[in-house]
Order: sequence, then C-alpha cells, then structure tokens
Amino acid sequence: MSEREESRKIRVVYIKPGEKPEIRELEDTLEACQEAVGGWIEMFQPFDDGTAIICNEEGKANGMELNRLIEDDCGKVIDIIAGPFFICRVPDDSDRFESLTRAQAEKYMRKYRDPEYFTPTEHGILVNRIRPSRPKEKGRER
Repeated sequence: MSEREESRKIRVVYIKPGEKPEIRELEDTLEACQEAVGGWIEMFQPFDDGTAIICNEEGKANGMELNRLIEDDCGKVIDIIAGPFFICRVPDDSDRFESLTRAQAEKYMRKYRDPEYFTPTEHGILVNRIRPSRPKEKGRER
C-alpha cells in the first residue's frame, strides 16, 4: 500500500451546537471531513496561527443550528458558524489538513468550551454563553 493510499488521521477540535468541544481523530479524507460537518466543506481562516475552521459550506442556508460566535484574536466578531465544525492546522506549504499541536488544541478547547445559544431579536442576534460552575483550582480557594 502506498503512502497516499494509507489511511492517515488528524487530531482536531470538534464542536457541535450546544455541546462542549472534544478532541477527535478524523480520517484525512474529503469524505470524513464532509461527514463531520454534515455536507460540503468550507475552510475559514480567522486566526493567525496556521489553523482553520472547517464547517458546512451551506450550514446557514440549510437552516443548521447556530453553533459558535467566531471572533478574531483581538475579540472582534467575524461570524457565527452554523452546524458542527472542526479546527485543524493548514500550513501554507501543504495541500492537506494537519493535526493541531497540543498548544493549539488546548487553546481552542478553552476558547470554545462553553456552548452558546442564539436568540434572534429586533436588534440582531442575542448570544447566550452557558458557563457551568467550575471547580476552584487548588491553591486558589480563599
């Protein structure tokens, strides 16, 4: 079996609407990526760290549930992703998706750890972040 025919997996942060993110291994194939997002894939690169959001190209048009607010590294709102999506690395010198580094995986697990719910209003969309109570860190209790 050649290297091209071998199944290769990539480590991603996978996020479904209303759920906490999880680290998953996906087959590095178009079909596996499409299955993960529920349709045709679109690559969106709002960050400056060589990563990309892979989402459903027609998520909003098809009425998929809104998932997460996307902000740039400075906190400016860019978009809202509809449907499930994942985050992976996309190096400039590669034509394939690649596994996140440990630091990148931790960054996006933290960034998207709290599910968000969206309510349309006459003034726009209201974003509700669900932040469950978290246990206090050792050494921080007073």
